[in-house]
Amino acid sequence: MKGVVARRLAMAVTAALACKLWIDRGGHHMNKVKRFRRSVVLVVLGLIGGLGSPQADAATTAPDAVTATSDFRLEFGATVLDGTITWFNRSLHIGGSIKAVSGSKQGEFLGVNGNSTCRFDETRTTPEGTTRPFGFDEPCDMPGGFSVVFIDLNDDSGNVLGSQFCTRSGCSEGLIVSVG
Repeated sequence: MKGVVARRLAMAVTAALACKLWIDRGGHHMNKVKRFRRSVVLVVLGLIGGLGSPQADAATTAPDAVTATSDFRLEFGATVLDGTITWFNRSLHIGGSIKAVSGSKQGEFLGVNGNSTCRFDETRTTPEGTTRPFGFDEPCDMPGGFSVVFIDLNDDSGNVLGSQFCTRSGCSEGLIVSVG
């Protein structure tokens, strides 16, 4: 048991550092608060076992087997971003819709696996007064596939209106970090 905890902690720290390095090198256009928040979430998930889940550790066979589904929903006024993440052993599928009432809105999805060898950053945008469905697949040809997906609902200026992070266990509201 002690070895499992140590391995999960090492994976979480490695993932947070790799994600930070990737982001700092221009891999993603996030502000400092968003970067800090995502690094903290990766470390916390590693500590509670989200990055080294038993499903991910055991997922060495049947590369196309569904291991879990996670529903997400972000609302800002009448604007809604919702859908489902279908987790596979070596990939995932994200499907849903985005409804923009006033101004265009964007759903942003950032995924990473436990040791940051797989990652993706996808956006889906809809103009004012429309609802658009979306669906896309992301491969991760590593045992266990992706560990976490961060989801942001952004306005047309790139301001974050809401956020969640999702694992195979489900989705939770993003961390809110106050800066003086």
